[in-house]
Amino acid sequence: MVEPTIDRVKVEISEARSLTRHDLSSWLKTAIVFTIPVWLIYFTAVQAAISNGFEWSDFIPNQLTQGSIVGWVLSQVLALLRKWGTEKIYPLEPSK
Repeated sequence: MVEPTIDRVKVEISEARSLTRHDLSSWLKTAIVFTIPVWLIYFTAVQAAISNGFEWSDFIPNQLTQGSIVGWVLSQVLALLRKWGTEKIYPLEPSK
């Protein structure tokens, strides 16, 4: 079996309507990075609620935080569907 190469670089081709290990790895990295704004919104809301006096109910996300969580989930679902629906080429390593 011949391995796919482009300019003597081994590549992995992710065909449309399929997910490879590289697709999932790339998606997971970006999903983790884009959770940072959601955490900042949540911790800011908790900090503002605690400044008025501590209660355990302060840790329940408010509507703004819930909206940002829903927005993050939707964007990650769309990103995964985009990876699933398009063809990608991932370089593996230069050949010798």
